[in-house]
Amino acid sequence: MSDIRLSAEETSLLLQGFRIPPRQEMLAKLAAVLAKPNSTLEEMTALIVNDAGLASSVLKTVNSPYYDEAEKIASVGRALEILGRDNLANLVTGLSIRTLSQEQPVQMERFMDTARDVAMISAYLSGRIPGVRADDAYTLGLFHDCGMAVMIQRYPDYKRFLKQANKTDSHSLLKMEEERFNTNHAVISYLVGRCWHLPEHICQVMLVHQDDDVFSRAIEKGYSDEVLTLTAILRMAIYFSHRNRQLEDANDWVKIQADAMEYLGLTDAEFADLEADVKEKALSGELTDWSNRVTSLRP
Repeated sequence: MSDIRLSAEETSLLLQGFRIPPRQEMLAKLAAVLAKPNSTLEEMTALIVNDAGLASSVLKTVNSPYYDEAEKIASVGRALEILGRDNLANLVTGLSIRTLSQEQPVQMERFMDTARDVAMISAYLSGRIPGVRADDAYTLGLFHDCGMAVMIQRYPDYKRFLKQANKTDSHSLLKMEEERFNTNHAVISYLVGRCWHLPEHICQVMLVHQDDDVFSRAIEKGYSDEVLTLTAILRMAIYFSHRNRQLEDANDWVKIQADAMEYLGLTDAEFADLEADVKEKALSGELTDWSNRVTSLRP
């Protein structure tokens, strides 16, 4: 695991009051569903998993010490079962009041759109690659780069910095962030995950997934099979997302492709089939339907 150089005091100041703002239109849709007496948790889950702000609020709430769950929850559907309809309604009301007068930065909108796309692809890949739960893959995809959202909110010049650094690869970006801000968005993503009490293996992937040597150093660092499988799935999902949107692959999949595919036991033909399937399902809208289904209520 990478070194985390921020002190406890610095971490507390950095994350104080941080949240990913939910979209107003999603809050309105969820409020309408809650107002219907015969609405189901499945309907609510289908809305919440498509908004990083709503999903983060639900998971942070149910993973708080107040609920004292034996295991940390990564499934929005399971979280709603624990939270209950009335508590969810109160949460939505509070979020609505808090966001009424706040303008959401364009960069935050782009961050959430990208995160949702990667989350859907990650969940789909988890159904084709054994070893991890779809809920874990989806939650990881949704929040893997949430440290960027923190930096957008906390550092006034981060948006300008990011625009200038946009043409570099992810590994160089982390180094540039450390030089400029004395931390990087992968470290902050890990800290946010810990603050929200997400499962530790998901937090670890948030920290290390941009390390191109993660597989070669797996034994040295003691990474679990779950962490390595999720890392491979996430990096692949980011690559497929970029390809589908005809963007340059800032994730640099090529740097990790051989190690990741060897670890997963994937052949070139199987990888090509996965890419074709993801592209077809994304174009048809089936990817959205599928991800909503698999990230719904689960034990």
